[in-house]
Amino acid sequence: MESARAKVLERLGKVPDTQTNIHILPVFGIGSPQNPGVLAYYDRAARGVARIVIFAPESFSFSFYDPSQGWEPELQGTLTHEYTHLVNNASTRNSQLITFNSVS
Repeated sequence: MESARAKVLERLGKVPDTQTNIHILPVFGIGSPQNPGVLAYYDRAARGVARIVIFAPESFSFSFYDPSQGWEPELQGTLTHEYTHLVNNASTRNSQLITFNSVS
């Protein structure tokens, strides 16, 4: 998670000062039904506290990562992606209109 935070901070220039709540689900299929293509998601309304929910690497379907590379790169990319959602939501919480400009 520290690496994800550092990457987002480098790219966006600001991240929340507080730690991020990470909820790890040990097995895919526990709890509410999930889309089978989901490895993780940002949950901004979880009991009033924003959190990232991620399935434990042991629960990944075989096709979600390259066995020769292992699951770490996929997990890192997924955490960075979901943390970016959290940071964007925190920085635009009171905005009515959000516009993203592409940078060349």
